[in-house]
Amino acid sequence: MLEKILHIADHMKLLDIHTKSSNSKVAILTYHRVTNKQNDWSLNPLPVKSFENHLKFITKTYNIISLDNLVNLIDSRKKIPNKTVVLTFDDGYKDNYINAFPLLKKYEIPATIFLTSKLIGSGELAWNDKVGYIIYNTSINQIKMDGLGEYRLDSNFEKYKTFSDIKRKLIKFDEVKKHSFIDELANVCNVEISPHIGEELMLSWNEVKEMNENGIDFGAHTMNHPILPNLTLEEVRYEIFESKKMIEENLQKQVKFFSYPYGDFNQDTINIIKELGFKCAVTLDQRLINPEKYDLCTLSRIDGFEDLSFLKLFLLDYGKYFYNLVKLKNRIITNNASFFKIIMNRK
Repeated sequence: MLEKILHIADHMKLLDIHTKSSNSKVAILTYHRVTNKQNDWSLNPLPVKSFENHLKFITKTYNIISLDNLVNLIDSRKKIPNKTVVLTFDDGYKDNYINAFPLLKKYEIPATIFLTSKLIGSGELAWNDKVGYIIYNTSINQIKMDGLGEYRLDSNFEKYKTFSDIKRKLIKFDEVKKHSFIDELANVCNVEISPHIGEELMLSWNEVKEMNENGIDFGAHTMNHPILPNLTLEEVRYEIFESKKMIEENLQKQVKFFSYPYGDFNQDTINIIKELGFKCAVTLDQRLINPEKYDLCTLSRIDGFEDLSFLKLFLLDYGKYFYNLVKLKNRIITNNASFFKIIMNRK
């Protein structure tokens, strides 16, 4: 439907004026997982074919540069080419190496991957992946937990709804309460997470090094993926500094870029970013960047939505009109076809 609307609007030249104003702005796209696995316990993985369709579209229509080049242009006050796009990935999932990396090489596209450093090569999982793994691998049909309510687990669809709701609620918890709940959830669901799960899901340092030798830059994304404003200043400094340090020790290169987990930050976080010598930090607020009105410590990014029509709208700077619709869409139908896959596989 959106594709048809875009086609009609383009044919009628209704987008021309807005397109001219958006051409001078910069889009930093962000991705997480790129995989074809169905009923995966990570929310909203992007299918490989959809990712390649993104690459085909932006290579044909936009000027793609690295985050490093963008920051250098901004820092030096040089003119940024019109219709500039930058690609980034968050967290450091292994499918970035298996599925995304070959396509990035094929289309000769630079990218920056922000690593949750403690999860790389350690066998550990991020808290949200732990919740997903527990929910999707339990054999029980229902759970009830104090403070969160009662949930059904008797179908893939119900598991998806449960996972989505629990994740949304846990984001508001402090780190101690969050991990205590996850331990309790694993016990209630009678699920044990073995180290090989993390090894299969997250990048290894050898894979990171190989990608880095072939045009992929790496930035820091904290050690454990917490919500930084929920932490003490000492904890924030630890999360950011140790993440930066670990990557630098493994790659023997300076780490210049940082990504705020969930896009959340405050002035104290920004101060620490500056103190530790980062050249820029990126958020996740679904906006294009106006080169004339920017802050290198809070560069905006746009999600790499599975629906190419949504991505096109955001690249045309219509995101502010469609973002709430996108959030509702993600909550209800998890990126188009994924919803129907779940329904078709419903037990």
